[in-house]
Amino acid sequence: MPLSEHLEKAFLTMNEGQRQAVVHGTGPMLVLAGPGSGKTFVITNRIAYLIEHYGVPPEHILVITFTKEAALSMQQRFLAKQSGTCPVNFGTFHAIFYQILKQSAPGGAGSILTDSEKRQFMIPILLQLNQKLNPQKKDLSGNSEEIREDAVKCLGAISYYKNTFQKEKAACLLSEPYKEHFSEILAQYEQVRSEGRRLDFDDMLYSCRRLLVSNPEILQKWRDQFRYLLIDEFQDINPIQYDIIRLLAQPEQNLFAVGDDDQSIYGFRGSEPHLMKQFLEDYTESRQVLLNINYRSLPGIVNASLQVINENKDRFPKQLQAAGEEAGNCPVLLKGFSEREEQYKYLTEKLRGSPDLEECAVLFRTNAQMQGFASLLAKERIPYSMKEKTACIYDHFIAKDINCYLQLAGGDMRRNLFLAVMNKPSRWISREALTKETVDFTSIREYYRKYAPPDRGRQVIEELGKMESALGRLRKYSPYLAVQFLRKGIGYERYLQQKAGTDQQRLSEWMETLDFLTMDASGYQDHPRWLTMQQRVREEMEKNRSKRQPEKGVRLMTGHASKGLEFERVFIPDVNEGTYPHGRMPDDQTLEEERRIFYVAMTRAKKALELTYVTGTKERPKLPSRFLNPLLSIKSNHF
Repeated sequence: MPLSEHLEKAFLTMNEGQRQAVVHGTGPMLVLAGPGSGKTFVITNRIAYLIEHYGVPPEHILVITFTKEAALSMQQRFLAKQSGTCPVNFGTFHAIFYQILKQSAPGGAGSILTDSEKRQFMIPILLQLNQKLNPQKKDLSGNSEEIREDAVKCLGAISYYKNTFQKEKAACLLSEPYKEHFSEILAQYEQVRSEGRRLDFDDMLYSCRRLLVSNPEILQKWRDQFRYLLIDEFQDINPIQYDIIRLLAQPEQNLFAVGDDDQSIYGFRGSEPHLMKQFLEDYTESRQVLLNINYRSLPGIVNASLQVINENKDRFPKQLQAAGEEAGNCPVLLKGFSEREEQYKYLTEKLRGSPDLEECAVLFRTNAQMQGFASLLAKERIPYSMKEKTACIYDHFIAKDINCYLQLAGGDMRRNLFLAVMNKPSRWISREALTKETVDFTSIREYYRKYAPPDRGRQVIEELGKMESALGRLRKYSPYLAVQFLRKGIGYERYLQQKAGTDQQRLSEWMETLDFLTMDASGYQDHPRWLTMQQRVREEMEKNRSKRQPEKGVRLMTGHASKGLEFERVFIPDVNEGTYPHGRMPDDQTLEEERRIFYVAMTRAKKALELTYVTGTKERPKLPSRFLNPLLSIKSNHF
């Protein structure tokens, strides 16, 4: 059949790998698509080729990707090249499988729970469990930050289980005591959910699979409907998604899977990059093609990122190359700083002097780091926008605790301030001992002399003496020295370690926040000035959030959120051990995913990439990330 003008022109620009993928006929194909290799170009032109050359009815083609935005963007790019309407099916896994449930499940699909509703289901379950395990603990409520965080983590573990069927690994995502009671938490949540005939996000997949497996007639109906399946971002697929796709693709196996195992970064959601290798085992007749030309990045960036990702062992080997030529100075710069403050000052000055700020991005490993840097930009009035919704770092409970301590030290002895920190770390002080709106240590001592058992009374009175003395010392210190004394001398770090328990990831994030606040405090002579600046930053960030159109400026986001995007210049700060890789590495699989996150962040850069790290001092040295080893070992600055 003759091809349209659009498709004819597209073939003139295709490289050999792209052409092989587009003209592939029936049967399975695995397309390994390196960064910037034009995978969307390949998918949209393959759809057109199926329709125009092979005569496939467009309504029999199903294109699946992972986000609503990506599905809509791909649909728009395809339709822009078509004359008139073209009923190809585009959607996310969840949207497609939910439609199957709505149209084919007895009684329909049920309504979808919002994140807020799921938390409302989970919090009473956790409160009841806590009461059963710790009947003496009376200060935990559904409004506490601790219980809300625990609810989110429990819902994440349930999501992981529903996507992988691995209950033990799901339970390991939780801290004590929830880890040992995961089955109980899961059962209670499912009971509450099912009684209300509600579905959570992951039930769309779980229920769809169960429907297709249990009803061959319904399965055949959807096989007839979707005869050609094209899957984007295949490296992010999880076992249940993979299983449903296998069901739908039988017996013709017209399955076109496009992905890059080096960009698989969603293990916490259950994605398993090894399923790309499993694809070749399950579909023995499958063809494989590599899209190896990067049209996004200059050669130096491509070569440097390859040096990093080649350290991973469990991956498809790839020889990638840049389409463009190197021009001018090398686009990859590695730079170390003795202190984090010095590093951030360098970055803010580079951004302040950038003529194309909206073409720049600063990518972080965690939200906590991004929050801290956003506050610095707001303070310096450097415009920025954030893709992810994130709170102001000064609204974090750690910042609130520090401010409470410093306000108490300054003579503001309001009851609510004292209540917030009197047992951080634990001093066994009861709120019943605070009989007035303004707290004084003398009346608290009197309370314990009169009403407490002698041993406990003496213990609390001794701790009160230490606290009063500590507040007196805090009063004499600058904010920086005060925070340092609070961390070590008063024992706030020890309190955070006890609060985190076995949850090392949570502790690591809290320590990042505490480190930033310590650094931030160093710029102020007294606490009132620091508080004033915190309020100004809050107002700047709120102004930035409330704008319908994000302010033009540097883009701030995590490495995860940057996936699929590209920028002229990319800065990646804090490339140190403990950040890259983040936290403890229990196994090689986790380490390799951390390296993939760093690789994804590196490959967002088109023309320039800066990787900065902290070397520390002789007394307190810090190690650059092991991910930089292949780059630091190269004497030349050229990659």
